[in-house]
Amino acid sequence: GMSVIRRLVSVRGAHVPCEPPEDAARLVVDFAAGSLMELLAVALVDRQFHTIAQQRFLHELRWFGGTCEWQAALSPRTPPTVALAPPPPTPNAAENGGGGSSSGGARSSRRRSRPSGGLPQLLQPQVAQQFIGLPELLLSSPGVLSEAGDEEPPCAAFAPFAEDQALLHCQDCSTPILKAEDIISSNYRIMTGRAYLTSAAYNISVSEETHEAHYTTGQYTVRNVSCARCMLRLGITYIGALDNQNNYKVGKFLVGQHLFVRPACCLLRSRRLPAELPTPLCPRCRRTAVRGSLQLVHMMTSGLRVGHTRQLYELLLRQHVLESLAEPRVHTARRRLLAAPRALISWCLPLLRPPGGLR
Repeated sequence: GMSVIRRLVSVRGAHVPCEPPEDAARLVVDFAAGSLMELLAVALVDRQFHTIAQQRFLHELRWFGGTCEWQAALSPRTPPTVALAPPPPTPNAAENGGGGSSSGGARSSRRRSRPSGGLPQLLQPQVAQQFIGLPELLLSSPGVLSEAGDEEPPCAAFAPFAEDQALLHCQDCSTPILKAEDIISSNYRIMTGRAYLTSAAYNISVSEETHEAHYTTGQYTVRNVSCARCMLRLGITYIGALDNQNNYKVGKFLVGQHLFVRPACCLLRSRRLPAELPTPLCPRCRRTAVRGSLQLVHMMTSGLRVGHTRQLYELLLRQHVLESLAEPRVHTARRRLLAAPRALISWCLPLLRPPGGLR
């Protein structure tokens, strides 16, 4: 890393363009571009860094489950973009410890197969909240400096769910557990109060031990169910029923209603709230917000074309300066630690620009 920086510094005052090896250039981009603003600045250095910045941008978009294929249908003159790999297959309810009928699983699979993105997704309130904060948007996807397999895409716990599905979260750790549409009845009760009878549950841990339980409707063989992340005890799942008339409950779940919450940010998907923005975003809403903002940037810059990218960068730079003057921000320790080396690289990168600049 330091050898690359020393090599870049050594060209100060030279009038001939210096083109580092591609691997070294990728390392520089990975280290220097920790935010969207910095990535746009790197894209304006020269053609080599512009190409690498485009690839880094598409990698970030794909990391949040985005695609630019929908833009081609909206704008026929949009240049072709790099094809993105299809998302990995999502686990079904059974793999997550859940139950439910096969017909329900088929409906969920069809719902999840719908492509993400498009204008309806870009008009989400969460996207608007994130878009006004573009100067502060940090890059989250691992770059070439990260070890393979060290990180997994965000919102892995939300993989079984569609973007527009109403979810109930664990009250302790906010992990999504239930789909509202899977709730069969809310008129059941357990020892701690009212309960949901639901056909499926996700991101749960089911105990190996079974025990007999006596309820007002009969005797059952059950297993305990807990949140897979924080191990909060949620309820039980039916394994067997003594009375044949109760066999329809086998494979279903009985969980306490007071153990679930629905974040305020998720309510923005179905109705507007009187609360003032910014609203704290859960992981799913943040994924929607960041993906939509990146897609808007891709659309406004026509795939990070140089001229459009320079215009957007200048506007974001002015916005950042005005916001900094109005309300100084406190940066995290990591940002302060990397600020000096990144400033040095940002000072060195323009030295690589050929005479006349990038057109």
